Amino acid sequence: MGNGVFLDMLFLGSLRKTVWLGLVLVAVGSATGPERTRAAEIVFRRQASCEGSVMTLGNVADVLSSDQAEVEKLSAIELFPASATPRFLRQREIQDLLMLHEVRLAEHRFSGARQIEIRPTEKSKGTTVNAVEQKRAQDRLVEAIRVHLDRQSGSRQPWKIELKLGDEAVRSLLDEEKKIRIRGGAAPWVGRQGFDVVLYDESSAVESLSIKARVELSAMVVVAAVPLSRGTVIGPGEVQLVRDESFRPGQPGAVSLEKVIGMEVSRSIPAGKPVFEEAVQAPRLVRRGEIVTVIAKAGGVSVTTNARSKADAGMGELVQVESLSERKSYLATVSGLRKVEVIAATPQATSSSETAIPQTSSQATSQAASQAAFRGRLAPASSKFVR
Repeated sequence: MGNGVFLDMLFLGSLRKTVWLGLVLVAVGSATGPERTRAAEIVFRRQASCEGSVMTLGNVADVLSSDQAEVEKLSAIELFPASATPRFLRQREIQDLLMLHEVRLAEHRFSGARQIEIRPTEKSKGTTVNAVEQKRAQDRLVEAIRVHLDRQSGSRQPWKIELKLGDEAVRSLLDEEKKIRIRGGAAPWVGRQGFDVVLYDESSAVESLSIKARVELSAMVVVAAVPLSRGTVIGPGEVQLVRDESFRPGQPGAVSLEKVIGMEVSRSIPAGKPVFEEAVQAPRLVRRGEIVTVIAKAGGVSVTTNARSKADAGMGELVQVESLSERKSYLATVSGLRKVEVIAATPQATSSSETAIPQTSSQATSQAASQAAFRGRLAPASSKFVR
């Protein structure tokens, strides 16, 4: 009886071990089975070609796996744009590209050619590039030309570069593995320019393109370096020349510092804003309501008196002044700070409609004494008093 119980217990213990071992094997199989199913062998070809605009893994290798979905997924991975010229890629370079697509290399086996020759087909040579590819290639080349122009001109400038690329050039420039070297162009580096574009890679493969481009620089315009209030006479440190992409030649903004330094601001200009020519004027040397000195010249005689200005005016401008005694008005030319001048000859006859500059008794006597000396010597055009 004791031996039977012992044998039963021994049998049950052995059975339990068998069951547990089976469960473990099932668990391991369920955990590793799908991973094994997904594992694929990627066999690289010695030569590959592409019918489309993008080279995929399926173009350069045979993907082998019992999981067809995995084969299709791996084969469709895009590696790089198709090139219109032959090139060579190492197996390791393609593996690096696969890692960028989050492919776990350790889960797959790689075999076949260590180096793959990529050959363009006649169809790929004639394939028209799309707008996105055109822009990518153009942006890449424009940036390279901009760096070249900065280096040649010795300073960084906001170059505007316009160019057109053919499909062959676009395909070559889309190959990110190729580096770009720019040569050519001529000072002053604007206008119609010719550039030699050299494309090269680590294998020393070289491709050369000749590119025509139109290069422009944004116009220089004077802007206020500090806020300028009305009436301010602009000094050298208060304005600066900058390039403004929104400014076009022919607009009224000042384009040289010489045109605005020393001028007076006629309306307020915030800092950083363009200084328009209409917003500046010659400094006001005569102000409305000020007492000014009037100098009347005739021949070799000068007569000086005072008057009140009736307006603001700058150097060389005409301004109306009013005599202090008779309050009669006449025009004079601004000749200095609070100074105006009139040029006249001895009046032959003064009509009732003409008003001479008021004179003191001493000035009138002095002028009368000298009238005989210069009567008739002044040309008619300059021999009349300003009303």
